[in-house]
Amino acid sequence: MAVGGFFKPSWRRASDGDLARASARKDAKAFAELIRRYQDPVFRFARQYLGDAQGAEDVCQEAFLRLFQSLENRPDIAVRPYVFSIARNLCCDQVRKKRPENWERPPEMVDGKTPLELLNKRQGLDALSRAVDQLPESQKTVILLRHTRELSYAQIAQAMETTVPAVESLLIRARKKIKTMLQPS
Repeated sequence: MAVGGFFKPSWRRASDGDLARASARKDAKAFAELIRRYQDPVFRFARQYLGDAQGAEDVCQEAFLRLFQSLENRPDIAVRPYVFSIARNLCCDQVRKKRPENWERPPEMVDGKTPLELLNKRQGLDALSRAVDQLPESQKTVILLRHTRELSYAQIAQAMETTVPAVESLLIRARKKIKTMLQPS
């Protein structure tokens, strides 16, 4: 790809690596392409994790700001898992900040509807969502990254700063817990 002179790079066809290196050199159009590629998936991940569109928007903006700042020192970073890693950490931080001291899982309002209304409208998906919400943070993260963002085990391991066998183990345990939670008593 020729950069400079009469030839302008077509960032839409560029690899994430090329975009990251150009972004590290403060190429705004290259970074805008990274945002275009990953803004919706990161937002949807944060929305599912937090159950809150405003919080997800905040996470998304902060994740891309941190990605941009990181690229200056680490231009060869694998962008997709790294931006999800940032988003996951920000989501965990938000959950910790919102969590009351003595907490017995209060009913959540989603788009102005009570859990009972959601259950009546989408019983199966709502039950699954509640089960995922009850998982420990690491298991919830692997489930969301694997089944909603379709990251590979290697990408999840990189995003969570762990190993592929650890990701596999977390997925197995998470799926077993979900199955147990969804079985009728």
